[in-house]
Amino acid sequence: MIPVALARGDGAETRVPIAIIGGLLTSTVLTLGIVPVVYSLIDGLRNRFRRSARPDEPAAPPEPHEPQVRVAVK
Repeated sequence: MIPVALARGDGAETRVPIAIIGGLLTSTVLTLGIVPVVYSLIDGLRNRFRRSARPDEPAAPPEPHEPQVRVAVK
């Protein structure tokens, strides 16, 4: 779309608005439509695989993580 938007030849004045509007429309549809749908599908699959891996065990809270302190000895 960039070459069409920057074109300066015959008839370019009619193609430039189409290129800009097409780019805006495409990016808006991808941002507001496609990306959230794909995220939801992947999240649903991940939850389904988690449930099927451990169907009988209740989910236990994770144990607290203690940071390890390293001391440099010379």
